[in-house]
Amino acid sequence: LNTLLSTEQYRFILADCRAKVLFVSAPLFDVVFTNSDVTDYRSTIRGDADKLKRFNAKLRQHGVFKGDSKYYVSLAHDDADVAQTLDAFAAAVADLQTV
Repeated sequence: LNTLLSTEQYRFILADCRAKVLFVSAPLFDVVFTNSDVTDYRSTIRGDADKLKRFNAKLRQHGVFKGDSKYYVSLAHDDADVAQTLDAFAAAVADLQTV
């Protein structure tokens, strides 16, 4: 769980497609596609919503369920879940870059 709650890996994976990882309050976080700082609700809605929808769809194709907003992490997620999620993030980013 500590691995999943560390956003550094997600920031690294998402850096190439101008995305920010927004920690709301552990264990809740989200991804916002923007070049700007994300500091409040208004800055989240200025993100690229179309790209986020495509990203979420790609995550689902790679086995990670993600609705329209926020990621919820629990103690039920083990190291294998974390690895699958990171792999899905990387694959989704790669898919977005080929579109």
